[in-house]
Amino acid sequence: MSTYHLFAETNYNTIKYNRFDLFLSDIDFIGISGPSFGGAKTDKTERITKKNQKKSIENKKAIIKKSSDQTSSEEQQLHTAGQNLFNAMQYAEAEDMFIELLQKYPDTKFKASATYHLAVIKSKTGKTEEAAMYYNKIIHDLEKSKFTDQAYYDLSSIYTGQKDHKNALKHITLMQQKYPKSPLIGDSYVLKGTIYENLKNYGQAISSYQTVIDLYPKSMSMDKVYFQMGSIYEKIPQVRNLELAAKYFQKVLDEFPESLYTPDATKELDYLKENFLDYR
Repeated sequence: MSTYHLFAETNYNTIKYNRFDLFLSDIDFIGISGPSFGGAKTDKTERITKKNQKKSIENKKAIIKKSSDQTSSEEQQLHTAGQNLFNAMQYAEAEDMFIELLQKYPDTKFKASATYHLAVIKSKTGKTEEAAMYYNKIIHDLEKSKFTDQAYYDLSSIYTGQKDHKNALKHITLMQQKYPKSPLIGDSYVLKGTIYENLKNYGQAISSYQTVIDLYPKSMSMDKVYFQMGSIYEKIPQVRNLELAAKYFQKVLDEFPESLYTPDATKELDYLKENFLDYR
C-alpha cells in the first residue's frame, strides 16, 4: 500500500504525505545518558551506557537481518534494509544501503524508489542542494516512475524555501499539467497560492486558494487556506474586503479550533471587531 508524503509543507510547518511503503518499526532505539559527578561516571552509569550502545548496534543488525530473511536477492535485501532503516529514522545507515544498491545494480527495478528515498533523506538532513539533484534525476531520468509527481512537488517546495519563486512556480505548474489526477493536486494549489503571495500576485493567490476551497474541500491544508485568504483580504489594499477577511478567520475558528493558525485568526478577528464598527 502506498501513501503520499508531502516533503515539505508549503511553509515548512508540517509534513502531510509520503509516497512509499511506510510501516511502524517495533524496534525501540533507546539512548540513556547517565549522570555525571565531577566529570567522572559511576561504574553503574558506564555499564548502562555500554549496554545501550550494544543494544543500538544489535538493533541495527536486526533490521538488516530481518530484511535479508524476508527477501531473496541481494538487491531486494539492500532495498528492504534501506526502507526499514529509513522508517526507523536511521537515515545515515539507510543512505548507505540505497547508495550501495544503486552502485551495485545501476539498472535495478528499485532505482526510482532508492533515488526518491535518497532525496528525502537529503531534505530531512538539511542538504537541500543534494536533495534537488536527486529530485531532478527522478523528473528527467525516471519520469515514468510513481514518484515523479511527488518529486515535482517537493522540488517546488525546496525552491520556495530558497525564495527562488520563478523555479518554484515552474515546477508546481508542470506537476499540475502532467499529473492532474495526482493525490497531491489539492495541496499543489495551496503551494501555488503561497508562491503567488511571495510574488505579490495576490489575485492569482486568491484564485489558487479558491480552487482548493471549491474543488478540494477535504484538503489537510484547509486551515492554512482560510487563514491566508483572511490575511490577504484584510491586509492587501488592492483586494481589501474586511467582511470576507472576517468570514475566513471565523472559518478557521469554527472548523479548526486546534489549528496552529487559530491563535492568529482569533487575534485578527478581534482586531476587526474592535476597530470596524460596521462589522457584525
